[in-house]
Amino acid sequence: MNGRIRKRIFYSLMVMLVWLGFVVEGSHALLTSMAILTGNSVSSGTAELKISSSQSSPPTTFSDSATGFAYNLVPGQSAEYYFTLENASPEDISLDTMVSVNYSDQIASIYNASTLEIVPVDNTGAPQGSGMSGTLDVLRNTQTSLGSTIAAGSAQRYKAKVTLDQSYTTGNDSSNFDLYFTGVQHNVP
Repeated sequence: MNGRIRKRIFYSLMVMLVWLGFVVEGSHALLTSMAILTGNSVSSGTAELKISSSQSSPPTTFSDSATGFAYNLVPGQSAEYYFTLENASPEDISLDTMVSVNYSDQIASIYNASTLEIVPVDNTGAPQGSGMSGTLDVLRNTQTSLGSTIAAGSAQRYKAKVTLDQSYTTGNDSSNFDLYFTGVQHNVP
């Protein structure tokens, strides 16, 4: 046999082996099984933050909003006001606050001269953390952390202190602002 015929036989055998491999693999049955996990759902929690402006400690009544303070301050004077936030949700929440300042009918200079400090306190008024502080102008419309967490089903008392800077010289100005508190649930390991 010459080399040419041998090559043809070799190539023919190779082609037949390849086709045989496809036929065997194509007719090869695999056994399979399936399991299904049904009825899965994910839902978010509910953050339920309530406030009390009662100056007594502990307060007995909480609601979605409360009336704050109104002070006439002279330069260099401060006024303190206590309020309590309650976490009525089933999970711990951390707290953010936002000071909403309306400049439309107010004098802007008093906002630069008015400092607001909010600190968590115990029932005697002793500080229990750092809280937050800044001028009303700096804090306005800015989300700021109070640096505290309220456990589920419990309450935290806070002291708000407003100070009018000693260098403020304009009379008959007023400063109106609202405080918005936001309770945020986080996954705490």
